[in-house]
Amino acid sequence: SDPIMIADMAAGLMQEDITKIEKKFPDHAHILMMGGKDSQNIILTERKSKWIVISGDPNADINKKFISDNNVEIEDFIAVSNNSDDTMIVKEIIASDCFFDVAHFRYMVKIKQVVSRYHGKAIIWYGSSGDGCFTRNNNHLSKDYYKGGSNDNLAFRKYLLNLVFSK
Repeated sequence: SDPIMIADMAAGLMQEDITKIEKKFPDHAHILMMGGKDSQNIILTERKSKWIVISGDPNADINKKFISDNNVEIEDFIAVSNNSDDTMIVKEIIASDCFFDVAHFRYMVKIKQVVSRYHGKAIIWYGSSGDGCFTRNNNHLSKDYYKGGSNDNLAFRKYLLNLVFSK
């Protein structure tokens, strides 16, 4: 219950996971969907690979400043506006199974472009998945603790896999 101990444990677990993934996939780019504090914590870790940050309005300017203020080195920062690019709208609807907020569609064309730039060798990160560090069991994969228990997080993962890595 000590906040310092919990913060140290979380930082250590996050660093351990990132280091393990970077070592396992050394030739992959890492794409971080940066919204708020969770993803900001991820970008503060010690990283060795190429990291690209994608952030949408209204947080893009805040996150760009956060990266600059903390002297964080990244490969690229991509700001995404609130205007959706409907180039892939049919694929997006099918891949999402109409299961989560369509506002997320605004990121998909940019994500697909970045993944294509690295010939499919990309790992996509987003902050709320880090909440599993604080659970007492392994059922966190299907639960978004920031929304009181919806399956939105799992649906978004499935959606990304279906859409971004499909031909």
